[in-house]
Amino acid sequence: MENKIRIAVGVLLLLGFIMLPVGSLMAAERDVVIVGTDETREGSTFLAGDEVRMEGTVNGDLYVAGDTISITGSVNGDIIGFARDLMISGPVKGDVRAGAQKIRFRGPVAGSVTVACETLHFEKQAAVGGDVIAGCSSANVDGLINGSLFAAAGDFFLSGSVNRNVNISVGTLNVADGAAVGGNLTYISSTEGFIAPNAKIDGEVVWKPEKVEVTATKQKSPWSIKGFLISLVGILIIYWLAKKLRPQIWDQLAQPARDRLLATGGIGLLLLISTPILAILAMITIVGFPLGLIILIVYGILLYISKLVASIYLADVLRIKYNLERPWLWFAVLVVLMLAVDLPYVGWIISVAVLALGLGCGFYTIFGGGSAPTGTLDNPA
Repeated sequence: MENKIRIAVGVLLLLGFIMLPVGSLMAAERDVVIVGTDETREGSTFLAGDEVRMEGTVNGDLYVAGDTISITGSVNGDIIGFARDLMISGPVKGDVRAGAQKIRFRGPVAGSVTVACETLHFEKQAAVGGDVIAGCSSANVDGLINGSLFAAAGDFFLSGSVNRNVNISVGTLNVADGAAVGGNLTYISSTEGFIAPNAKIDGEVVWKPEKVEVTATKQKSPWSIKGFLISLVGILIIYWLAKKLRPQIWDQLAQPARDRLLATGGIGLLLLISTPILAILAMITIVGFPLGLIILIVYGILLYISKLVASIYLADVLRIKYNLERPWLWFAVLVVLMLAVDLPYVGWIISVAVLALGLGCGFYTIFGGGSAPTGTLDNPA
């Protein structure tokens, strides 16, 4: 059971890492996307903006990315969302998979919930039909979870009900009066948790003290000057070959980021996560195998050239802002980006932001004629 929790937490942390660059991709302009109470969207719906308010009905899956997201309407499918502040209060017929700084649930979710965030709150009116898997700094469960709860959190507070088992790894645990657990309560913590006398635990309460092991092993840095130079030369060769065949290709690839950075980064984040899964699912069938293979090849190419696309876009930003007329400015930015992705602690944030930007630009270049739309991102072809 402990291994299952660790695997789940690892997946959630990865989801959180992918989510964090959303804030850095927000454009200066304020982009508000609203689906009104009288609107109904059929099929899978894609929404992206600084502020997204989904007040209507979606008969299908909802993919949403933004700074502040409020979902008060009905979603008759799954929700996959990435935001700084995400609030879900409308009824959801499917599952919820989300990453955000702050996530609040205020309504019913028929399926399961998988989230990674800084703060998580299931309010009293929230009800989850399936299991909950969460990775966060602090979690507060005041509502109802009909399935089991698996979580890793710094501070965990339970005043609601979990109808099956609770398996958590926490810094501090607080189970309030009136809280109910229908199965076992198993928690890993360095300190014993507080369980109020009137809390109802139908199964066993198992405390597993966390063992802190201090090791002094030296780890060799994976970065090397030889590997860096080989990677740089490879990217430059691709740059010059593509430039010879199609002189304007790199400017065209970077154009969507210039036109609408938010939409480009948002769709890039969704593609970064969903494309490998969709390609593998397509490859399961004989008919879909060629399509899945082509998708993976295009996906890999876009990932590899993402640093080039990002460096060209950032060079244009620097050229305009500081009035720099340097023909090789993009090359200097490329070198800095390649070094930055290997920085400790923050390198992964830069890397994911660059990959999302490259994928988003590639998507709009292939399907949108090289330029992101000026309207909202909704149901792309």
